[in-house]
This record gives sequence, C-alpha cells and structure tokens, in this order.
Amino acid sequence: MANMELKNFDGAIRAFESVLGRNKQSGDELFQDEAEYYLPMSCLANHHETRGITILERIREDKNRLYYKKVNEMSGIDLGILRLKTGRKQTWTKLVDNRGQGLIVIC
Repeated sequence: MANMELKNFDGAIRAFESVLGRNKQSGDELFQDEAEYYLPMSCLANHHETRGITILERIREDKNRLYYKKVNEMSGIDLGILRLKTGRKQTWTKLVDNRGQGLIVIC
C-alpha cells in the first residue's frame, strides 16, 4: 500500500504479487482480498490496462470476493473506455443505475 501511496506502482505490483504467491504456496489467505483488489489498481495506474481489467473482471464474476461490490460499483463506462484503449473486443451491455434508469454502455 505504501508503494501505491508513493506512486511506485512497479513496487506495489511486485508486493501484491508476492502476497498472492506466498498465499498460493502456503494455502493462507492473509491480505488475499486486498492484494487481489489493489493489484489491478496498480496495474491500471502503471499503464498495464489489459492485466488490470482481466483481474477486475475476475472479481466482478465472484460475489464471494470482499471487493465484489466495490468493483461492481465502478462505472461500466470507465471499464468500457479502458477496453477500447486496449483494443479488447467490445459488446453492448445494459446496466441499470441506482434510480432504475437503463444505460447502454460499451463493455
């Protein structure tokens, strides 16, 4: 986290990957959720959009993850823009905002 605060995103990525690697080897889950959430944030900040989006999509698909709600509150438009920037295949998705209004976004 300190590396992120200092905008040392390479260092943050290495630290979060280290946590995930150690947990995988040991079977522990110490700071697992935090590392899974902040790793893609560091990737996005460090212009590794494809990797960051891929990790965020895994979180969005699993309702049991601690940061599931937070990731799903991210704007579909923001993620769509990132996908466009990285040249990923886009599909149209209809989202409903908190007022029940339908929105069409590129995903």
